[in-house]
Amino acid sequence: MENSYFDGGLLQLIGWGILGFLITICTFGICFPWAICMIYN
Repeated sequence: MENSYFDGGLLQLIGWGILGFLITICTFGICFPWAICMIYN
């Protein structure tokens, strides 16, 4: 099993975090697992 790592910039990480937060808020938490997977991938 390989270790995962983030190969992007700080702004990209912040952008994915904000997008995941907005998706979670708009769906009242239903898409929270999907948002976590989106951020980690």
